[in-house]
Amino acid sequence: IQRLSLLSLEVDAVTKLIKMIEGYKPLQYFAGQIILARGYDIFIADYDFKNIERIGSVPASKIKKIAIKMRKISRLLRLDVGPSFLAESSNELLICSSGLIYVLDIVTGEIDIDFVIPRGSKPLNLVEINVPGFSRGIYFGEYLSNPNKTEVRIYRRQARGRWEVAYKFADGEINHIHAIVPDKNSDCVYILTGDFGQAAAIWKAEKDFSVVRRVVSEGQASRACWMAVENECLHFATDTQLDVNYLTSVSNLDVSPTKMIRHTPILGSSIYSLKLSDGLMVFSTAVEPDEVKKNKFLALFSTEPGPGIISNRAAIYVWSLAGSVEFVFSAKKDILPFRLFQFGSFHFPAGPAPMDGCFHAYGVGLNGYDNVTLLFK
Repeated sequence: IQRLSLLSLEVDAVTKLIKMIEGYKPLQYFAGQIILARGYDIFIADYDFKNIERIGSVPASKIKKIAIKMRKISRLLRLDVGPSFLAESSNELLICSSGLIYVLDIVTGEIDIDFVIPRGSKPLNLVEINVPGFSRGIYFGEYLSNPNKTEVRIYRRQARGRWEVAYKFADGEINHIHAIVPDKNSDCVYILTGDFGQAAAIWKAEKDFSVVRRVVSEGQASRACWMAVENECLHFATDTQLDVNYLTSVSNLDVSPTKMIRHTPILGSSIYSLKLSDGLMVFSTAVEPDEVKKNKFLALFSTEPGPGIISNRAAIYVWSLAGSVEFVFSAKKDILPFRLFQFGSFHFPAGPAPMDGCFHAYGVGLNGYDNVTLLFK
């Protein structure tokens, strides 16, 4: 049934793949252009990859510079740079790489270490919070393997080279943080956490994190890596390898129990997304393995997807939060082990997305599309 549905959606799709480029990873949209990484070198280009111009480079040893050019080694050692963040009206691009956050001046090309990440190699994303009642700045949450649920921190950038802890989740509460989602309309910030039991939840922070509480705690049904807030309703796709994943909306947040609606199943867990416009999201699904149950060493070599991954193809969808979903594209996971050489997935650059209806996606661990950037219209 899923395969038949998938084929019919593919035939009816209106979003088209119009161009591809190999070897470049899209990091950030900026002023009508896109910032790309090729190894440790950073470039800026037109959306259709014309006029590619080098603007700087992330520092790395000679060994790393050689290793990042060997794709399998690069995937094994997680050498790719990113995520990144570029605040509006700023020339400072923050780039994560191997446990460090660099700041690159995209005009002069000068680059410096801005922060040494204490735990975990890098967060899933960085975000600017400009919400009444909160200290304005760039934030990220710790993303690391944390099976014992030790204390997890949210960091805030006060100024160049100055970071501080904005909030701490106590021991026993969560494994790590997937995303931080500001909501200007409600003067709050939502925090998406994982991964298992009550740790898979959506939290609401108010008054500069002086008040933080769980608002959605439904186990794997509330495990998410991205979220859109529209009309006092939370919209997200679940991110679990254990159960079938769904597009989901939650409302009545201040009433117990909240109202949760599961709209439609998707092919796998969803980690990456990009906001195209108000009420319109593009997101991808991943092909990932089951949780580690017995032998941790043997689990590294697993090529079996988890029970919630209903296809060996990573997919791209466009979701109108008003209701419709368009299946855009998919690609098959390659034969390399999931944990050692990364999940099969499509990543997106940091926003804001272009206004002309185009967007870019970057393939990882996919047959024919690994280390390839795709341009859709």
